[in-house]
Amino acid sequence: MILIAFTLLLTGCGNEIEEIKDPSTGKLLKRYEYVTDDSGQKIKDGEYTEWDSSGKKIAELLYKDDSLHGQCVYYLENGNVLENHFSTGKLSGDQVLKSKKGIMLRKEHFEQGGLDGKQEYRNADGQLQRISYFSNGKPSGAWVYYEKGKKSFVLNFKNGICQELIGTWDVTEERATSMTFGKDGSFQLHAPYFDNFGDPVLRVDGTYQIDDQLHAVHKNGVTLDYELFYVAKDTVILINNDADSPASAITELVRRR
Repeated sequence: MILIAFTLLLTGCGNEIEEIKDPSTGKLLKRYEYVTDDSGQKIKDGEYTEWDSSGKKIAELLYKDDSLHGQCVYYLENGNVLENHFSTGKLSGDQVLKSKKGIMLRKEHFEQGGLDGKQEYRNADGQLQRISYFSNGKPSGAWVYYEKGKKSFVLNFKNGICQELIGTWDVTEERATSMTFGKDGSFQLHAPYFDNFGDPVLRVDGTYQIDDQLHAVHKNGVTLDYELFYVAKDTVILINNDADSPASAITELVRRR
């Protein structure tokens, strides 16, 4: 499909406006302000709006010197709205995700493109699910998890490492299967190659990290993803959606003494 571009003069501020339309329908797809540099290149500068082929608005952005700068809003296909703030092309400030009903689902804070400070997550009904903190892009401080709006458990992070998980944990429903979380962020999973048969061998050897889930990353790039359902001093319950993992769908870990 060949798009048709129209250039209009924006009076009073020195910028010009380009409009891009669908030639088959005449519907407007993009409209943005720009300036022309010494080489004749168009540099986005000012308001930028984009629509899909049906005429539904999908983005309202601000540019400065061809980089996103200021408040930018994305209208997602599922009806949710993502509000961002950029500074010279990097996320800076609050990013807020709202449902099509206007319920705040997520509020994250960024500095220079990385998560920093307080982060807040809620379910579709607006009930609080997690409050977490980042410092210089790494998990920090106390993360509080909620179940049905009530506090469920807390994870404490130091130098980006979850202190509660450090150590070796046995998987209760799997024979000779264990997970080890190191102080340095390392992760190992030992399990027999065949269910309930044979000696345990090193199945996963890599690192782990936590955001909305627990991610165990093997050195070969394979990742196991778990939902942290419950964490206590000597018990951890994970929900595993990875069919290739040697652990069962609901995994209970007991701290090895």
